[in-house]
Amino acid sequence: MNLQKTKGNLLLLLTTLIWGATFVAQDKAMLYIGPYTFQTVRSLVGAAVLVPVILFFGARRKRQEGFTPATKKDKLYLLRAGVICGFFLAVASCFQQVGIASGTGAGKAGFITALYIFFVPIFGLVLKKKVQPHIWGCVVLAAVGLYFLCIKQGSLHFAIGDLLMLGSAFVFGFQILSVDHFAPRVSDCVALASLQFLFSGLFSSIPMLIFEWGTKFSSVLDASEYILFAGVLSCGVAYTLQIVGQKYTEPTIASLIMSFEAVFAVLAGMIVPPHVIPTPREWLGSALMFIAILLAQITFPTRKKKA
Repeated sequence: MNLQKTKGNLLLLLTTLIWGATFVAQDKAMLYIGPYTFQTVRSLVGAAVLVPVILFFGARRKRQEGFTPATKKDKLYLLRAGVICGFFLAVASCFQQVGIASGTGAGKAGFITALYIFFVPIFGLVLKKKVQPHIWGCVVLAAVGLYFLCIKQGSLHFAIGDLLMLGSAFVFGFQILSVDHFAPRVSDCVALASLQFLFSGLFSSIPMLIFEWGTKFSSVLDASEYILFAGVLSCGVAYTLQIVGQKYTEPTIASLIMSFEAVFAVLAGMIVPPHVIPTPREWLGSALMFIAILLAQITFPTRKKKA
């Protein structure tokens, strides 16, 4: 495993850790505000948090020798990348948040959302991205682990909220692949992340203004600690790390690593009251997912076709 790939995997693992903890904030924020309001505000907070970072690193790059400013074509490409990634992020996140608000349990929500581990390699085949055969086995193993981790025995049934979570997983597959496409091609990944959140917030504000236009500002303030946690850490930090990490990691392996957020969600539940301790079934699921992620890092030699 080369150093760049290791760097990308570690960044994605840190991303997953933050996302897992964010499930708690997403759930508790629904006590005060609606899902579209939460998604809109958290995205705009995430975009704003990254502006000082962009200015700082931009000023430092200008002082370096051989610095060449971005051309108009580069800026337009970056803007287009932000719009596309932001659109997929807005749709996927709104589906997820509405699903949580509809009563889908955190465990089941984590399982269904993480089904993007199936969609990413399937979409990748359509885009002519090669996937080593053993990765499919890792995907299945990770899905089995997620099942044991998040679904209680005899409780697998789909309500409206569950279907929304499934839609979220489907669209997150496109979001992961869009980041995989644009991240290596833009000069500033942090700027791409900020634009992604900006447009995600703008797209999310459309259903907010339609369905939640009467939300009081005081209610937003009541949920401010959960909004700031999700906006600063989940958006500002984690999604930026996702973009940087995916520069060095294949999208299928990246989706496997990021599906580990369900494990960290369980660990977060142990720390945050009421301190839910995982069952042996949940520990088994965590172990299977961890094994799947480790196996996905192995690169097997491929046979060369004879001329």
